[in-house]
Amino acid sequence: MNIETTSDEKFNKEVLDILMKIKEKYLATPKKQPSTSIDEYINVVKPHGVEIWLHYGDEFNQYKNIIYKLQEEWKALEVLDESRGDFNYEGTRFILKILQPKFDEVYKKYQELNEGLSGKNINDLIIIELKSGKLSLNKNTGEVKLNNIKNNLNPTSEEFKFLLRLMENKDYIATYKELISTTPTKTNKRNLAFIVRNLKKALGILPQKKSKNKDIIKNIKGHGYMLIK
Repeated sequence: MNIETTSDEKFNKEVLDILMKIKEKYLATPKKQPSTSIDEYINVVKPHGVEIWLHYGDEFNQYKNIIYKLQEEWKALEVLDESRGDFNYEGTRFILKILQPKFDEVYKKYQELNEGLSGKNINDLIIIELKSGKLSLNKNTGEVKLNNIKNNLNPTSEEFKFLLRLMENKDYIATYKELISTTPTKTNKRNLAFIVRNLKKALGILPQKKSKNKDIIKNIKGHGYMLIK
């Protein structure tokens, strides 16, 4: 059963989407173990601020407005730079400086506001900003979205397990052994290629003549697969 959300609930979800993107960029560093506050990562990840990209699409203007609301109204961050992408990326780059403790306060508030929204736990949602746009996957429901293309994967399917592994691995790279859970052979590598093809269809990457999205999954010869960042 689909549960309709109010405009306020939709806005709360969009705010948390942006906050999660920013926090993910701070925490995405191998130099330290995650702690309770992301403020410690400012000098580790990017001394002049955290970099995020917004892909041009239906949600672009709303997300941009939320970023400036976080700066001007909630005083949770400062926009240090905003610049358009080159011809390889249809989007805008923002360099943001996090202002603590306000950022953590706003983040906690919108986590609480989103708990139980449409019967989903927000902690089950993985969101990654790639060069070709935003990729999200709900670990509980299997809902996957790449930019404006949304689909549902069976959480027990090989396609779901493959994508989840890539999204959760460091640098979004997974070896054949990690993806197959056994010694790689020509046969199971071919099976893996079939799984990738199905996944690309679900994400609007294939068929190429009707493609809605650029390819985001790359084969690393002799090693495995990766998400194109």
